[in-house]
Amino acid sequence: METITKENYNEYVLNYYKPYQADCLRVIDQLNATAVLHGYRDIPEITVRCFNATTRTVKFFNKFNMNYYDNSLTNEDRPIMIAVEHYIYEKMIKAKISLNDYIKEMNKLADKLVKTPEFKIFDRFGKQIQKITGFQPNFSKYYASVSSYMEEYLKAVNEISNFEIEDKLEEVILYYLPYLYQQVSKTKFTNNVPANLIIVNRFFMERVSFINKSLTKIGRQELIPTVINNATTIMNEKLAEEKNKYNEEQSKKKERKK
Repeated sequence: METITKENYNEYVLNYYKPYQADCLRVIDQLNATAVLHGYRDIPEITVRCFNATTRTVKFFNKFNMNYYDNSLTNEDRPIMIAVEHYIYEKMIKAKISLNDYIKEMNKLADKLVKTPEFKIFDRFGKQIQKITGFQPNFSKYYASVSSYMEEYLKAVNEISNFEIEDKLEEVILYYLPYLYQQVSKTKFTNNVPANLIIVNRFFMERVSFINKSLTKIGRQELIPTVINNATTIMNEKLAEEKNKYNEEQSKKKERKK
């Protein structure tokens, strides 16, 4: 497990955004250079906004002397910060996919655009027309069918730009709980399925209890019942899934014996 300290926490966050930032900037530079075609100008970059959102969260948790950085399993303050990191990171990933999908679909449509009379005139006389009239052509109507991808990206940028943990605590935690349970479930503590499920659930609820202690620490105890209810629902759904698997296996065994 990577050691995270208060001193290197910012670097830790920056490092897991770096690869995505480089790719994001490359795509945005390409889009900004062709703004005359699709109509979107000065497209914002999302990863720096994700870092800033995390920094704002750190400032908030620092008010309550939260040990948000120590990644040891016994640190009760860390899970709620992991929930924030996961939420912001997932927002970035989905936004980046939308951005990549936009440019991919836009490139497909470009083949049709270059064959239009409007583009041919612009390609041949565009500089002269713009110099004389100041007219800046806009071919965005040709890309209207794929603009939803860009709108999704810009929506995510806006959400992250305005992210404040005080307002998003419930949403962040409830978004994180299914992922936390999935991660815990990947660990095989024993070959006995029912016993393993009990251990998984105990470990999961220990993490949930840490989150609830953090909520108490920052004065948001009103969220605890909702967190517990959602955690219980997740475990019950898994239990029902395992029961169905067991019943199906037993049914198949009976069929084979016939």
